[in-house]
Amino acid sequence: MPALNRNEKIECQECGTNVRRVNISRHRKRCQGGTLYCAKCPNFSTKSRDELNYHIAKKHAPPSPKISTVCTVCWEDFPSFYSLQKHKKSKHGATTKIGNVNDVDLNEFVVEEGNEQLREELTACQHFLMDTDMENGRHRVFNFKIGKLDPELINEKLEKVFNSLECAAKVNIALGFVLRDIETSKFRYFYAHENNTLFEKSHLLYNMEDLKSLKSKVESLDLVESCARERQTTKWKFTLLTNVTVFAALLKNIPMGCSNIAIPEPLLHNGYVNCLVSNKITKEVYNDNMCLFRAISLHLAGVRGAEEETSKTFNSFIAKTGYDPASFNGVTIDDIPIVEEIVKLNIYIYDIDLQDGNFIGELVRRSIDKFDNKIQLLRYNNHICYVDNIDAFFNRFRCPTCDTFFKRSFNLNRHLQLCKEKVKNVYPKNVYSLRETLFDKLDNFGIPYTEEHKLFNNLAVYDFESICVPNSDLEPTATTTWIGKHVPISVSISSNLIDEPLFLCDENPQQLVISFVTELENIAEKSKCEMKAKFSQVESAINSKLSCIMEKLNQRIGGSIGKKFEYEDECVEDEEEKDVSTQFLQIQKNQYLDLRNHFDRYINTLPVFGFNSGKYDLNLIKTYLLTYLINTKEAEPTVIKKANSFVSFKFGDVQFLDIMNFLGGATSLDSFLKAYKASETKGYFPYEWFDNPEKLEYTSLPPYEDFFSKLRNNNPLNKEYCDYKRLVDSGITETDALKKLRLKSIPMTGRQNYQYLQKIWIDEKMQTFRDFLRWYNNKDVVPTLDANAERK
Repeated sequence: MPALNRNEKIECQECGTNVRRVNISRHRKRCQGGTLYCAKCPNFSTKSRDELNYHIAKKHAPPSPKISTVCTVCWEDFPSFYSLQKHKKSKHGATTKIGNVNDVDLNEFVVEEGNEQLREELTACQHFLMDTDMENGRHRVFNFKIGKLDPELINEKLEKVFNSLECAAKVNIALGFVLRDIETSKFRYFYAHENNTLFEKSHLLYNMEDLKSLKSKVESLDLVESCARERQTTKWKFTLLTNVTVFAALLKNIPMGCSNIAIPEPLLHNGYVNCLVSNKITKEVYNDNMCLFRAISLHLAGVRGAEEETSKTFNSFIAKTGYDPASFNGVTIDDIPIVEEIVKLNIYIYDIDLQDGNFIGELVRRSIDKFDNKIQLLRYNNHICYVDNIDAFFNRFRCPTCDTFFKRSFNLNRHLQLCKEKVKNVYPKNVYSLRETLFDKLDNFGIPYTEEHKLFNNLAVYDFESICVPNSDLEPTATTTWIGKHVPISVSISSNLIDEPLFLCDENPQQLVISFVTELENIAEKSKCEMKAKFSQVESAINSKLSCIMEKLNQRIGGSIGKKFEYEDECVEDEEEKDVSTQFLQIQKNQYLDLRNHFDRYINTLPVFGFNSGKYDLNLIKTYLLTYLINTKEAEPTVIKKANSFVSFKFGDVQFLDIMNFLGGATSLDSFLKAYKASETKGYFPYEWFDNPEKLEYTSLPPYEDFFSKLRNNNPLNKEYCDYKRLVDSGITETDALKKLRLKSIPMTGRQNYQYLQKIWIDEKMQTFRDFLRWYNNKDVVPTLDANAERK
């Protein structure tokens, strides 16, 4: 049979017009009813019923009701609906249900008459004393007024939360409450926050079993104790529970299934959607979790072949993933790529949001488009629905990042690739980079140096000893008993720049600190002279290059105005910087001046280390040290602190540093010395016995019992042996016990250590306890200096 000529002219039986065969069907649709006129617009005529309907809908449809653009929370008016939605999301959350603060009745909480202080405290936070519901993105916060500390009331609120949630969520609970100071009778309100929740971890709330489990955990809690843990001291007692707040993190990656799902009526009766709640042919209700596979099969095989295709696709998925079919709970978002590989389709999933009766689509899963064809599915409360034409079903599509609306899914997908509201890393002062060291700058300027220059050998180590002097001005409190005040009594200084350690002892703490500063300044001066000699060639190279730059600048600028530049950082007026070369020389001059300043700081500063000095030693002497530096020397120290600890304390050419800042946490001086195999170890000292400067003149050691420490509840003379004995008694071998304690041999007993101290007294020819203090103080700093040298 010969092929039809598509271009052959055919006469239309209705109007007699000759039309090409390929266009005859379209022509007949237009001319079947003859010419059509609009009843309201006589001048409008068409032969197409569709064009007439579009014209009537466009020109003569009744006006749609005006959408309110007033915020129902703060009553601010906005120029458009979209600007209102953006305001709600940024200021109040995407969805906000808040009552009126004026409706809060404080008399429900303030029962006692005349308790104005409690009323004043609650007035400042009365916005927490009403029921609110706020949603922002994937987070939702429920707040309920509650005036009684009763787990059953809290569980009632949890049930309300469960009924309000539209998807699974991870929830946690926090309480708002009032504490009262029993001494001052003051009240303080503690608001509910995610930092003071009842549970350490959030709990999944997905079904009734999860709700029952969460209720039982609330009933088992000691709620009063949970509130009391926020108090500063034990003086504060629990008084009143005001509100309970439930924080819900909405989960979208819950397995998607349709077991016992409740689909709303507007969705069930929508002609564009197949909700997949029952078989269209057998009318059998689905009660499993295979809605995703049914939706895909309906797209691939139609209604009659859907069940067979569903079984085939499901079995392939189980074979690839290894899941147990008997306990299959549905497909998660993370499993979608596996499904895509099986069916060879790009799968897009949209969530449904209902606003003012309109279906709004939000893309929650976007495919990477590995395949030629795609399928677009709906998700309602983790149940998948099939839609043949998603653009016809949704009124609009919303960008989840910037809240912009689009009429078609194609426009949304195109926008998502270029959306400017994606997360950006903003660095106000540029990206952090390590500061250049002196040697980095020398490399940049081509100034030679040796490896020996990079090793800074000069340093000093110090350690203060103190006495605990009773002080009647310190009154004990309910939680603290004051024994006395620590006052510095002596200090030892050791350095590689002096032959023997320096020992300073003075009953006057102010005079002791002055002597200490004087000795450090003398050592710093020695260090400066030694470093200048060591770096003489480097300094000459810096000065030579700087002089060359200054000479060129003088020729270009200084000579023309009858002036010569010195080494100081003089500025050049803008009008004098006439050419680029002059500006370049000026920049180089400033760089060399910065290099020389850095060089001077490096060679002049003496680092002075102490062990745990940032927390103890500097806090011990800071009152006397600051008084002397500011009032007498008129120096302004540079201090870096972290809480109550000094990270750095610098004045003149002396800089105090704490060795602990360069070590791991929980490191003791004894373990530090053992780790770096110092030649000597720490001695023993009767801290609690030494409470009066007069004991410096004692002519013998105190008794063995006076070495006992009430603070540590042991005698330091016997501690190592007790630790060793405990390990051996527990079944550990002697070798392992020594290795664990970092000991070379079995430690001496307490009595043997006391005999060792008595032998030291005799061998060192000590006359008074002051001599023993010198020996002990020096024994701290000398091995610490050796250990620091070993660390290099």
